Amino acid sequence: MITANPYDNCPIFENENFLIRMVAVDDAEDLLPVYAQPNESVETNSFNCTYGYGSRTLDEIKDFIQGWLDEYAKRHFVRWSVVGKQSGKAIGTIELFNRQANDFFNNCAILRLDLHNDFEQTAIIEEVLALLLSSTFTLFECPIIATKVAPTAKGRMEALKRLKFFPTEEKAVGREASFDGFWILKAATYNPA
Repeated sequence: MITANPYDNCPIFENENFLIRMVAVDDAEDLLPVYAQPNESVETNSFNCTYGYGSRTLDEIKDFIQGWLDEYAKRHFVRWSVVGKQSGKAIGTIELFNRQANDFFNNCAILRLDLHNDFEQTAIIEEVLALLLSSTFTLFECPIIATKVAPTAKGRMEALKRLKFFPTEEKAVGREASFDGFWILKAATYNPA
């Protein structure tokens, strides 16, 4: 388990299939299909987010990646690239941050997992998330991890169930709207296999 402050030194997670490391502008070509033609799970993750979603050109996604890096430097969130070791290409991104708000999700790690359509599969989602979940509670100093799930994303729901997430009726209050459809994982009940 990694415990250092992720804004002082961005951690790297890996197994034999995937490498999760800080996003880089050089990932733009690989990530463009994830954001130019987002699947429903990626679209669902765009709530209250101003970077990346809807990028249509290589220059746009490069600008958005630079925006993610700038936000990291300000300690607002961490955005990792998920790299398939077999191809050496980024297949998606993961964002995490400790949300401060006046609702249920205060002091909660918000997780966004955006994957290319070819990798939006239960086993892959479970494997990728399992790499960093046990460290997330410590890294982001929070008792809960929350992620938004599209109502039709059955494979993603199954992966989250396997990881001991469960749905909640609680809503996150955003800048302009409230958002539902969250699944949560509590540190007190998380027991990795």
